[in-house]
Amino acid sequence: MRQFIHLTAESRNIYRYWIISGRGRLLVLLYLPEKSLAG
Repeated sequence: MRQFIHLTAESRNIYRYWIISGRGRLLVLLYLPEKSLAG
Protein backbone atom coordinates (compact mmCIF):
# COMPACT_ATOMS: atom_id res chain seq x y z
CA MET A 1 0.00 0.00 0.00
CA ARG A 2 2.82 2.37 0.83
CA GLN A 3 4.38 1.74 -2.58
CA PHE A 4 1.08 2.60 -4.25
CA ILE A 5 0.88 5.89 -2.34
CA HIS A 6 4.49 6.66 -3.22
CA LEU A 7 3.84 6.00 -6.90
CA THR A 8 0.75 8.20 -6.75
CA ALA A 9 2.72 11.07 -5.22
CA GLU A 10 5.45 10.60 -7.82
CA SER A 11 2.93 10.66 -10.66
CA ARG A 12 1.46 13.86 -9.21
CA ASN A 13 4.89 15.50 -9.36
CA ILE A 14 5.23 14.42 -13.00
CA TYR A 15 1.71 15.75 -13.68
CA ARG A 16 2.64 19.12 -12.17
CA TYR A 17 5.80 19.22 -14.29
CA TRP A 18 3.77 18.62 -17.44
CA ILE A 19 1.26 21.30 -16.43
CA ILE A 20 4.06 23.82 -15.86
CA SER A 21 5.53 23.00 -19.26
CA GLY A 22 3.75 24.04 -22.46
CA ARG A 23 3.33 20.41 -23.49
CA GLY A 24 1.20 19.69 -20.43
CA ARG A 25 -1.14 22.56 -21.29
CA LEU A 26 -1.50 21.26 -24.85
CA LEU A 27 -2.33 17.77 -23.56
CA VAL A 28 -4.94 19.22 -21.20
CA LEU A 29 -6.50 21.27 -24.00
CA LEU A 30 -6.68 18.14 -26.15
CA TYR A 31 -7.93 15.89 -23.36
CA LEU A 32 -10.66 18.07 -21.83
CA PRO A 33 -12.72 18.55 -25.05
CA GLU A 34 -12.73 14.78 -25.68
CA LYS A 35 -13.90 14.15 -22.13
CA SER A 36 -16.64 16.78 -22.50
CA LEU A 37 -17.87 15.28 -25.78
CA ALA A 38 -17.90 11.84 -24.19
CA GLY A 39 -20.28 13.24 -21.60
